[in-house]
Amino acid sequence: MLGLTATPERTDGGNLLALCGENVVYRADLVEGIDRGRLCPFDYFGVPDLVEYDNIPWRRLTEEELTGLVATEARAENAFEQLQQRGGRRTLAFCVSIRHAEFVRRFFSERGLRAAAVHSGAESAPRQEAIALLEKGELDVVVTVDMFNEGVDIPAVDTVLMLRPTDSKIVWLQQLGRGLRRVPGKRLSVIDYVGNHRAFLRHLQTLFGLDGSVLNARRCIAGLREAGGRSELPGGCSVTYDLEALELLDQVARVPRKADAFRAWLDDFREQSERRPRAVEAFHEGFDPQGLPPALRPWFSGLGQLGALSAAEAEVAGAAPELFELLQTTPMTRSYKMVLLLAWIASGRFPGPIGLDELGRAFSRLALRIPQIDTHIQRQRPRPRLAQGAG
Repeated sequence: MLGLTATPERTDGGNLLALCGENVVYRADLVEGIDRGRLCPFDYFGVPDLVEYDNIPWRRLTEEELTGLVATEARAENAFEQLQQRGGRRTLAFCVSIRHAEFVRRFFSERGLRAAAVHSGAESAPRQEAIALLEKGELDVVVTVDMFNEGVDIPAVDTVLMLRPTDSKIVWLQQLGRGLRRVPGKRLSVIDYVGNHRAFLRHLQTLFGLDGSVLNARRCIAGLREAGGRSELPGGCSVTYDLEALELLDQVARVPRKADAFRAWLDDFREQSERRPRAVEAFHEGFDPQGLPPALRPWFSGLGQLGALSAAEAEVAGAAPELFELLQTTPMTRSYKMVLLLAWIASGRFPGPIGLDELGRAFSRLALRIPQIDTHIQRQRPRPRLAQGAG
């Protein structure tokens, strides 16, 4: 089975890799698109945020509370200066809320920029008119909330200003993508605010194609620091971090003890996804369930100790603890063990008693769905012998 998707990064909890046996045949990321000439080259600027994000649970803050943190004169003044220094002629700025968007629009307008705010509120400028004016060069900045994250094509945009902090890699990429449409001679400027929160590491990891390892992030940060904060990417792109922004990233990328690192990742995952992670998701983020400290093994026992199991999951795990521990700790050195377990589940009897005959039949049905096994069995069967002289 070949699976194709435009959304490999999920927010709905879908584990697409599991549908295809954890086998990625091909993946085209941001840099690949630029290198192939499908997207325009960009210059990324990571600048230090004035907001103290340390220990702020974004998903628990109200929109009004988060707006209060980011809609300040000092932050808007800094954004204006960044645009003057690093921006182009047509800017799309992303904000937290309607109040934030209107605040930024007024601030920019008072300083001579031709700015309009597009959002779902009554004060919004007409959406299509604002886009047309921006494309014609009659507006310098269009400030928006979430309306332009996806599904909007504005090729003329040459600057993306990220005033909205986000812990979602998908939202961040969508905002970046609004400026990546190719136009002859165009080069996109991306001004991104970097704060003292683990979420901002994802921006760096996405830009450089890193996995979720904090250690790899630290190595990247050290390399950037040695190079004065600048690095070249394929496709003629560049990444420049202000040294103060690198210091903020370095603070949140400190390598803690493995148990502490796992707890931090678990809390972060549950805050974002509003559910517990699966073992395979922990594995993809560099936390091998079999390699966790003894106090956090096996998997379900460790999650239970950290309060990450739901009441129903804790009840099921507690109903047959010996069985669950056996399943989690038995080495899968022979493929039949996994097939046996899947057959047991497919029979609808797991966890619970099942006869060997019924389990054997379920095992056979499942095994024969694998073409290599079915072909092997067919080859082993004796072929009928033809009578001598028969054609």
